This record gives sequence, structure tokens and C-alpha cells, in this order.
Amino acid sequence: MHTHRYLLLLGTDAADETPLQQARIRLVESGRLLRESKLVHGPSVVPGDHHRYINQALLIEAAQSRDDLSAFLKRVEEDLGRRRDSDNCLIDIDLVAECDTQDRVVWQNPDKLAHALFRDLVAQILPSTKANIM
Repeated sequence: MHTHRYLLLLGTDAADETPLQQARIRLVESGRLLRESKLVHGPSVVPGDHHRYINQALLIEAAQSRDDLSAFLKRVEEDLGRRRDSDNCLIDIDLVAECDTQDRVVWQNPDKLAHALFRDLVAQILPSTKANIM
């Protein structure tokens, strides 16, 4: 079975990290959790957004293609209470990159890595890629 390694960014504006814990549990359904960054608490990176967020990066290994994993991530968000028409963001799970088995980035979504906070979280789990991301 061919597997893929994916970098994910998770975020929540909940008061605690429970939604991130629930998301990590659900993500194990799709594969194996290889590494995780520390949790970072702080203000939104979006100008004008007054919410505070908890963010984390994960490296997972899964059999799904990027498209199939993206669909799975949306289902997990919905199952955990994400409502796209709400001002709050209970859970956000973004697929930001795919890596090979040597942790080299083979595909990335640069829009998801535009902010230094997200690049720093990714660098915690893939230190050799810091210069190659964005």
C-alpha cells in the first residue's frame, strides 16, 4: 500500500484545546500521526479578527490522495461542529503540504503558509524544510 505524508495546520478559537484533541483522534482514523508541533495560543493572524486561537501543525501518514484527504478533513470539521456561516471557528484543519519519506516538500499550498506563525509551526516538525517553505 502506497502512503503519503501530509502536513496539516489545525486551529480553534475555543477556550481550550479540546477541539484540537478531538481532531487528532479523528485524524488517526485516516492514518498515523508521525509528529506534532507545540500548541501556540495567540491572536488571529487575520487583520480585524478579534478572536484568539490555538494552533498546531501535524505530520500524518495516510493512504488517501490529497483530494480524498481534503474531503475527509472537511467531514471531520463538520463532525466536530465547524459551521462555515458562523463567526467562530470551532475547528479548522488545513492541508498545507505533502512530503516524501525524507521530509522533502513535494507539494504545498503557499496560501496556507503565508503567515510566519504557520511556517514556524511547520518548521517545528520539519526543521530541514524551513528554508524551502514559501
